[in-house]
This record gives sequence, structure tokens and C-alpha cells, in this order.
Amino acid sequence: MSDGKDTIVFDDDYYSEHDAETIHEHSANETIGLTMLDELFDAETQAETRIEVDTSDVETFSIGKPQISTHTQQLGRYNYEDALGEGAYGTVWRAQDIDIGRSVAIKSYKFTGNVGEKLLRMETNIAGKIDHPGVPVLYDVKKTEDGQYHFIMKYIEGETLEAIITRLRDGDEKTHQQYGQEKRAELILQILRVLISAHKQNIIHRDIKAENIMVGLAGEAYLMDWGIAINTQKNKGKGQLAGTPRYMSPEQAAQKDLDQRTDLYSLCAVMYEFMSLKIHGPDTVDVQELLKLLPDFHLKMSAMMPHPRHGGIPIQFQSVIMKGLQNSPDERFQSATDMMFSLEQAVSGNVEVSCPFTLTLRVTRLIEQALSNHPIIAMAGFATIFISMIYGMFSLVMLAF
Repeated sequence: MSDGKDTIVFDDDYYSEHDAETIHEHSANETIGLTMLDELFDAETQAETRIEVDTSDVETFSIGKPQISTHTQQLGRYNYEDALGEGAYGTVWRAQDIDIGRSVAIKSYKFTGNVGEKLLRMETNIAGKIDHPGVPVLYDVKKTEDGQYHFIMKYIEGETLEAIITRLRDGDEKTHQQYGQEKRAELILQILRVLISAHKQNIIHRDIKAENIMVGLAGEAYLMDWGIAINTQKNKGKGQLAGTPRYMSPEQAAQKDLDQRTDLYSLCAVMYEFMSLKIHGPDTVDVQELLKLLPDFHLKMSAMMPHPRHGGIPIQFQSVIMKGLQNSPDERFQSATDMMFSLEQAVSGNVEVSCPFTLTLRVTRLIEQALSNHPIIAMAGFATIFISMIYGMFSLVMLAF
């Protein structure tokens, strides 16, 4: 069984045309993209890459291994330095821009020819349309003589949210001090602002997970890897199994039509893991079983019980998570703007009163606001209430005698 860090995609170079794998041999944290071929590539292109996908039964599939060139030490004015990681469609490298004197990131696609070109156009056309600082800027596009495609983008110096969560789970004291629950909520708010910008363009990411969120040195958050994003005006994702099962919305796992609410579900799954340090979703690492369970999965309130070592999710954030992870899209937040407003209210303490705990939280927050904004009037009011209470108690005592 995989530990969840590999990638399952129809164009992955882990497999030869003679090596078939089954989905259940991989874990729930792997990116899947199995049934997108009809949407992306014509029959001639599919034949060129020798890709075969059995869409009648997602249990088994075989993938043709394309010819992938290895990079040289230099790509035009860019000098390669080291590999940063491998995604669904290509490898990302850090390089130095000789002319400008800055570090850049280069994504080199695993496929050459028509497939490489179409993958490049898909990702750059999507990412290039989103004008937000939380999406790395696209600088340049290159095609080498061997037919391999590359695009050059802003290099983000920092770490993934996945690495941060791992340290939190390990009990790293410095990380716990740095990422209190309100700081965690602020990072989620940053990603929501990215989604607001993307969703206005009718673009949904489809693969939001901790591994695809980068946190810069100044605490700025970036949403990375738009390789399987789609424009819902052209493609609603129906019949496509694409994304990471552990973070998929129920409708995404069921291969139904998608809209912006699927991204919000995935982000709430990330938020749940970030705040609770528990794993989201059905209790299984078998991907085949997970995909069957997800369409009917409902998060229970018992999932909000405190972590045995790291405590629980503050009550003001629990309602946000529970609403965002509702099984039915109609019962969730209807837009990233709606979710952002609710989360901002939770951060400020202005929560909806639904139980004695939230009532206490709301009253405490109102008192704090009164003392902060109008200290003299607040103190005078509290003194009046206190004197009235003492007078009332004294009157009751006198009546008793």
C-alpha cells in the first residue's frame, strides 16, 4: 500500500503499456485523472501516446509510457539548479534567470508532441487568466528541439501546507506557536480570496489539498498546480474521475457536473485537517472503496472531538467546517464570498448563536468590543449593572426580615 504521496494520472510515467495497476493499490491522497481523454484529446492524439483507459470499470487501467526527454543544464536564458517536485503532468525545477538575475520555477511536461502542447495550453490558459497574487505569475513558455514543453513561473520560497500539518501532528512546539488556530483560519481566508478570483472566471481547481498550497516566508498563501482545473462554461467535469480522492466532494467522486461548490468542499476538508490534525473522509485507505463511500459520506459532529494530543477545533470554526462539508452542494456555502464572510465573522468572534457555548462566546466578544471601542461608557455601564445587582440583593435580604 502506498503512503499517499504518489500520483495516479492517465499520463503518469510510472507505468509501461505492459504494466497494469488497480486503483485500490494506491492511497487516498493521490491525484487521479483517468477519464478526461475524450474531453482533452482526439483519437489521433490518444493513439500517439498509447494511452488506454477502461472507463467501464475504473478498477483497472493501463497507461502507455511516453518518451520523456531529460533536461539539459540550460533552457535558453534559464540555468537549472535543482528539482522541486513532481506533479500530475510534469516535473518542477528551480532555475536561475541569467538575464534578470532571479530565481524562477520551470514546469517541464512529461509528454511531447500534441499531448504536451495541449497540456501546456490547458494549464497556462487557466492560470494566466487568474489575476491574483495567490497564483504564481506566468513568465514565459518554451518548446525545446526534442518537442518537450516548459513554462516558466514565479518561484515561491517557502513550504507546503502539507509540511506544516506534518510538523503540527508531530507536536513541533515552534510550529504550534507559529500556527495558532486563528493563524490557520487566516491562511484559509487567503486561499478563499484566490478562489473568489478564479470562480469569477468560471474556473474551478478540482485538486485543492494541503500539498497544493504553498506558504511563503512572509506567511502569504499560494494555490498551486492548476493542471486539472477546468472552465465550467466549456466543461463541467461530468464523467471525469479527476482530483485527489481524500479531498474530493461527493459529486466529484460520483463524476457528476461540478461547480464552484466542489472547490469549497475540498478547501473545508483541508481546513478540517489543518485545525483538527485528523484525516478527513471515510475511514479507509483503499481508493476504490473510498470512491464508493464518498458520494454518501456525511461528516459527524463526533469528528470535532479534540485530538488526543493537540486539542480540538475552536467552536467558532466548527460551524464553518460542518457547513462546508455538507454532502449536498445546496446545503453548503454557495460561493467563496459566502464562506469568506462566515469565516471572517468566526475569526472576529461574531458567531451565530446556536448553543450555550456560542452564546457565551458572543457575549464575551461584545464585552471585549465595548471595552475596546468605548472604555469609559462600558465601565460606567458595568458599574451601573454591578450596583443595581448589589442593591437588588440587599432589597431581597431586607424583605426577608
